[in-house]
Amino acid sequence: MNEGDQRAGFFTQIGDYWFAYGGWRALLKSEIFWLSLMLAVVSMRIWKSANWWQIVIETVPTLLGLSLAALTLFLGVGSEEFRTWLAGRESVGDVSPFKKTAAVFVHFLVIQATALLMAFLASAIYAYPVLCGFEEANNFARPIFWALGYFFFIYALFTILAAAFAVFEVVHWFDEFVTAKKRGP
Repeated sequence: MNEGDQRAGFFTQIGDYWFAYGGWRALLKSEIFWLSLMLAVVSMRIWKSANWWQIVIETVPTLLGLSLAALTLFLGVGSEEFRTWLAGRESVGDVSPFKKTAAVFVHFLVIQATALLMAFLASAIYAYPVLCGFEEANNFARPIFWALGYFFFIYALFTILAAAFAVFEVVHWFDEFVTAKKRGP
């Protein structure tokens, strides 16, 4: 970005992150996505009960902090030469390993923030009485929203493992980079 250029808008940044992450294809190929879905189904008794959101509200802020710290660690690992080696695309339409890994960390943060927001929303909506005439719609929508909210929580928990392995992958790249430098040309 050149001096004087405006920052990309929020939705443009979301699109850029989603593309770098790999989009729907990467999401649907993710083992942690499917494990999270299975665990959310198995834990139906938890999310079908009111106040499931309390554990989310108590847990996820810490996860967000850890994930943000992991992203910061990733951005600072190695030398400037190493980060330059990771950055840069091979061709138009490619995503550099540096940007792809940063997108993975952003994905963790997005999932965790979504879980927390859904828990806050579930808690806030539950505090209000159902409007007259909307009982049937509420009885239909509530379990769907609660299941989705709890799924995001479980997925957020699994992203801790994914973040750990993403950091390990960067360590592997750095090790390969240093090994290649020690061997010389």
